[in-house]
Amino acid sequence: MGRNSMKRKKERTVLFPEFEQMEKVSPREVMMGMLIKIGRPSNRYFQYIYRSLDFFNLKLSDLKHLIPLQGTKAKVIGLIQMVNGDEIAIIAKRDGTPFFSHYKRLFVDRKLALEKEEITIAD
Repeated sequence: MGRNSMKRKKERTVLFPEFEQMEKVSPREVMMGMLIKIGRPSNRYFQYIYRSLDFFNLKLSDLKHLIPLQGTKAKVIGLIQMVNGDEIAIIAKRDGTPFFSHYKRLFVDRKLALEKEEITIAD
């Protein structure tokens, strides 16, 4: 009896069976003309929303200015594919007013911002 029980594979214990049955829903893709809502930062600051694509000149103060934008609704007005394969969405407010004094557009990493819920698709 002891030897036969050692030969059988052990069954995996399911701690939360109700969560095992739920399928993970992947977020939809950000497409041209979609309405999005800026969510919460994934870290202390937004990691995937940028004021500029000039990454060498980004400052910490640029990241701090983005925090009050939580809950702002915007529209995707353009899509860019970078040389390294990253896909960037260009967003602007629906009414055309700037986000800041002279920043009418923001740049968002399409995939990572959705995964980290820095942006959500507004229906």
